Amino acid sequence: MLPRKSRNVKDKHGVNVHTSYIVQVKRMCGLDMGENYNKSKKENLEVKQCPQEKVEYIKDALEYYGLL
Repeated sequence: MLPRKSRNVKDKHGVNVHTSYIVQVKRMCGLDMGENYNKSKKENLEVKQCPQEKVEYIKDALEYYGLL
């Protein structure tokens, strides 16, 4: 089952968004987030950047849930 915000983006815009993209957008917006207890142990972790199109979709979902 998709997380609530991912489900909102899928239903409204027809695209899937990874939870790491949601985290990136939350950080860009300066939202409070809890500590991640599933941190990777890799030294050179490659993190893909969220495409601008999906950033707008995620912001729309965050506004829908009253976080922005």
